[in-house]
Amino acid sequence: MNARTALTVHRLALGGVALLAPRFAGRLFGLDFAAHPLGAVLTRLMASRNLLLGVGLLASDSRQMLKLNQAVDLIDLATVADETRRGAIPLRATVIGGLTAASATALGAAALR
Repeated sequence: MNARTALTVHRLALGGVALLAPRFAGRLFGLDFAAHPLGAVLTRLMASRNLLLGVGLLASDSRQMLKLNQAVDLIDLATVADETRRGAIPLRATVIGGLTAASATALGAAALR
């Protein structure tokens, strides 16, 4: 499987699980739904973004789509780093969110080469 296909699968799988089972996906990322009742809504927003990025990769073979995906992943990495620095997210969210964004960033970089 090449990097572009792997990134597409990554996007569609993450988005699909988060859309269909937002509480399950949120718990995997360490979200506390008791403390944050809007967690399921935010998880679904993340799901729609990932699904559309994945569909974009399927629909277009342009480098521009890969660059857009990579920009989103770099913003995600920066967000996880900043929220971790502020102590706003638990360790589990830091690890899972960081690994998710880092792996997508790496796949995007590989696909652009």
